[in-house]
Amino acid sequence: MNIYEYLDPIFRQIKTGAFLTTKVGNQFNTMTIGWLTVGRVWEIDVVSVYVRFSRFTYDLIQNSDFFTISFPYPNDKLDKIKEWGERSGRDYDKLKLSDIEATKSVSGVVIKDCNVHIECEKIYQQIMDPKALKAELLEEFYGDQQDYHHIYYGKIIDIYFDNKLELFV
Repeated sequence: MNIYEYLDPIFRQIKTGAFLTTKVGNQFNTMTIGWLTVGRVWEIDVVSVYVRFSRFTYDLIQNSDFFTISFPYPNDKLDKIKEWGERSGRDYDKLKLSDIEATKSVSGVVIKDCNVHIECEKIYQQIMDPKALKAELLEEFYGDQQDYHHIYYGKIIDIYFDNKLELFV
């Protein structure tokens, strides 16, 4: 299987949003993401995701070895993309209040009824250095907040369409 076969639906959907989910013990949370990179580093196919320090998911992903990304079908789950992007998992259990359930997968949890799922093992992380970012981007995306992103690189363990698992290793 070739990861690049999945890039078209991934890049079409990320503009609308996808779900980043992580789990620690019995606690899990999902959040909407609109930024990610897919590539190859250290001879490993990777995905990198960006999580602000203020997000509840940050607390969980820091203590987890895995994360998943679920990409809804085009024009589907738009209400959840908006809701899960605006409301914190600190305030309510997103998955219990919705018609979407979490489902166990090889290395964590994914959101059911999505088009593409990527399961990742966290292999590297770094804190964004605001001094290294171009000034106009710093102003546009952060302003005076100083709520910068922590970047997580995940080795792609599995990638599959519509809950049909295909081992990627």
